[in-house]
Amino acid sequence: MSATIKGTELISSLGKDEFLKLLITKMRYQDPLNPRADEEFLAQLAQFTAMEQMINLNNNVENFIKTFSVAREREAQTAALNLLGTHVKARDPDDKEKKKVLEGIVTKITSKDGVPRVVLTTDNKEREVGMEDIFEVRLY
Repeated sequence: MSATIKGTELISSLGKDEFLKLLITKMRYQDPLNPRADEEFLAQLAQFTAMEQMINLNNNVENFIKTFSVAREREAQTAALNLLGTHVKARDPDDKEKKKVLEGIVTKITSKDGVPRVVLTTDNKEREVGMEDIFEVRLY
């Protein structure tokens, strides 16, 4: 196994802080008369830099995904809130064939697992449907 592969395995099994401490210790005690060790050290340092950049990129992507998810949830909540007081038609979520239509006034907004749901009131009965089931919206 080459020193480069060993360095990669070392980076993956240790955290970046531990690996950096090892590199600093290696620099402190390196043999100035052995230039080959310097080449290995530089290869490991390049791997460390690449690994650190990948970690930072991964963190940035994770933060973007979280921000995007929060924005999507807020957008869906706003869309649901805008339906309050409107007359809507929606597919009955209990009807497996999705042929039965529910019709009523949106009187309430609920949330299930962060996803907004609307409550229709029709004939003094409340029925909860998902936003995806609504296919027509009218103002009274």
